Amino acid sequence: MANQIIKVLKYTISILCYYCGFIYLFKKGKKLLGLNQIKIMAYHNISDVFPNYLNLSQSPALFEAQIKYLQEKYEIISLYQALSLIENRTKLDSDKFVITLDDNYKEYYTEVLPIKKRYNVDMTLFVSIDPLSGNEPLFVESVIYSIEDTKSNKLDMRKYDLDLYSLNNQEEKQKAIYEINEYSKILPRKERKDLLYDIYKQLNIDKNTLRNTTLTWNELIEMKNNGINIGSHTISHPFLSLMPYEEAEYEIKESKIILEKKLNTNIDFFAYPFGNKSSYNEKVIDIVNDAGYLGACVLNQQETLKNPFRLKRININSTTCSLWGNKFNKYVFEMNISGFFDLLFFRFLRNHGKDMPIICDNSLSRNVSFRRTYFDEDDNSMTVY
Repeated sequence: MANQIIKVLKYTISILCYYCGFIYLFKKGKKLLGLNQIKIMAYHNISDVFPNYLNLSQSPALFEAQIKYLQEKYEIISLYQALSLIENRTKLDSDKFVITLDDNYKEYYTEVLPIKKRYNVDMTLFVSIDPLSGNEPLFVESVIYSIEDTKSNKLDMRKYDLDLYSLNNQEEKQKAIYEINEYSKILPRKERKDLLYDIYKQLNIDKNTLRNTTLTWNELIEMKNNGINIGSHTISHPFLSLMPYEEAEYEIKESKIILEKKLNTNIDFFAYPFGNKSSYNEKVIDIVNDAGYLGACVLNQQETLKNPFRLKRININSTTCSLWGNKFNKYVFEMNISGFFDLLFFRFLRNHGKDMPIICDNSLSRNVSFRRTYFDEDDNSMTVY
């Protein structure tokens, strides 16, 4: 009930601000004061069928409505253009938007590519190598598919110092996915795979049934040939700041080499897996710089666009543009993307003053254990993936 009241209030405020001219005046003021920004938007899967756990997905209809609105009202630019504008300190006449997508979902080929063709907008897709090479989804996707598809009503993770999870409803499944994914961040690549195969075994999942849920090399090549810029998201999507230096270096550099060879193109941009404050540090950034990338993206709202290797992105999900179901709401979307909601609720102050969970220092170490996930309702971000 409380959630519905909040939605009604947000909808009412959005309509009032839109039709009373407050958003118009806010945008005019930003232009006069030279406060227009480049906003890099980050999407995680565009699908009608992907299980909606961890708030990773939104429908193709919502995604297309956002692209259409941004193309009509603003300007969508590439990461290359954004980097040039940032480096030259160009004064912007309005906010500019960059579209980025993370991970290896099949729907990027079946749903996003047709939308890209229809609207001819720039997009950057950050992919990991393991799913392309082994036709098996990344860890958290595999866990989500397994828990969603199983007929079992429990999953025993006590030997990993987790719980015996009930899987009788969506809330229980969400809890299991949430905690298993968090625990997996501290694991080496092989141990993470062993954990996943244990889940397959317990839930009676045939991993071969997951092959059609992830992108193939041929599909990625076709996407590249149709103008989608490809960036690296490492080999296996690890928590880089917790890895030995040599392993982190391999994940960052080798992924670039493999992508460039397979796609016959330069791979100039990188996205840190998970992207939150604790998932990267100065040593990881130095590796990315040394590898020859032009820039790297994060999902840490405390960052800015001043450092090309810490480019702030805004995590986008369905609540950014819709309050009920899959119906696009231009008032709510405009309030969010213009930054007026941030001003109205002082979210920009909370984002920069928030006590974020810090789970590592500037050394690349794995001697850390944690079971914490940070959810920011203000900017619709959850640092679980």
